[in-house]
Amino acid sequence: MNLLIKTVDKFSGNILNALKRFPIATLLAFIVTTILISVMELKYLGLPTDSEDILIAKKVALVASIGVFLFPALRMLFSNRVITFSGFAILIWYYIELPLDITSQSVRLDTLYLDWVRPTIFLDWLNFLGTSHFWFKFQEI
Repeated sequence: MNLLIKTVDKFSGNILNALKRFPIATLLAFIVTTILISVMELKYLGLPTDSEDILIAKKVALVASIGVFLFPALRMLFSNRVITFSGFAILIWYYIELPLDITSQSVRLDTLYLDWVRPTIFLDWLNFLGTSHFWFKFQEI
């Protein structure tokens, strides 16, 4: 029982350290989760999901999902907080550039491209966290 308490204590300490280190990414992950759960709940209840408010919420969720990986990568690459907060400018620019209907063909190509970029940023981010053995094994493939 004592070992279980120590394990839970260590795990919760690691979670709190990650929250302190990456607060913006944590906030964006919470926003994405809340929006997507709300949209799924609307679909489940049979309510329309094509109103302008719902389309804007989907657009915010898409942009915020990029920020979940962008902010930790910027924070790990640059210790300067000004450069880290330049990620907000990137996300705002991307939000403005996206059309309201994110299911259009051009947006699908953009998201397909981002689906390749996000894992790359994540793998680079893992390298800075001290898990470089993963990166070396990935390069051997």
